Amino acid sequence: MSTDVSVPQTLWDLQVPLYITHASTPNTPFVTAVPRFSYLALLLPRLSTYFGLPCSSFHHEDVLLRNLAVGLLVDLYQPTLPWRLVVGDGISWDIGDTFLNSAKEVSRLSY
Repeated sequence: MSTDVSVPQTLWDLQVPLYITHASTPNTPFVTAVPRFSYLALLLPRLSTYFGLPCSSFHHEDVLLRNLAVGLLVDLYQPTLPWRLVVGDGISWDIGDTFLNSAKEVSRLSY
């Protein structure tokens, strides 16, 4: 018995495991998984609450990450999973831009 699942649906269902620490509290990780089509910026309010500290930017191996879809970032950096990220109070991302970017991604899959 085979199930026919479309490539877009398979991609939509994929998750990326994350292990996030704050620059000032490296021994208190926030562990989660997010869809490949999600944006890290959507985690910032939860991370600020979790760490009790300002959170506005993500780093991977001391490289400031751009506000791109998580799946694209994973494809670019090819990290080992779970992806270890450091969040801190640095250059902030505009949450409005994040929303518009994610809406564009959804509209591309709806064909």
